[in-house]
Amino acid sequence: MVDVAIAAVITAMCTEPGVCGPGGGGFLNIDIPGQSPVVVDGYMSIPGIGFQGEPLVREVSMEYGGGVTTLVDAGSIAVPGVFAGLDLASRLFGLAPWKLLMDVAASAVEEGFPLSSPCYLYLNEGAAPIYTSDPVARAALFRGERSHPQGDTILFPGLSETLRHIG
Repeated sequence: MVDVAIAAVITAMCTEPGVCGPGGGGFLNIDIPGQSPVVVDGYMSIPGIGFQGEPLVREVSMEYGGGVTTLVDAGSIAVPGVFAGLDLASRLFGLAPWKLLMDVAASAVEEGFPLSSPCYLYLNEGAAPIYTSDPVARAALFRGERSHPQGDTILFPGLSETLRHIG
């Protein structure tokens, strides 16, 4: 069961741009019947460790979800811990090889995936200042100043290869 959850989490991280993503972190709560519950820490390291100089951070506010304010740009980037946390959960509780779990997600994004309703709403309700400054994200997610319509195929070049490499 842990294997299915891990494959689903990795796939969701890669097919829900803006709503969640593989460059983040989180905690996994695992409750196996007959065992004590375990929390696996897959959070991020502190942004800017070792950085010399003024951190580059920009505040972006948007209407999505009743109003969200987030910090973006170089000073907000942390070292993601999600793959390390998922890998640890896989080694402790999983049965399937890590390579197979990563291949499930890679296969899901290889030919692209449809832009979901929540992602479409997020991107259209103010995320343009975050994602349009990067040419790869802009090309994948936007047509001009608006995001691709809901249901359009989104393709991130190199994502499936990166997932297989991590695997």
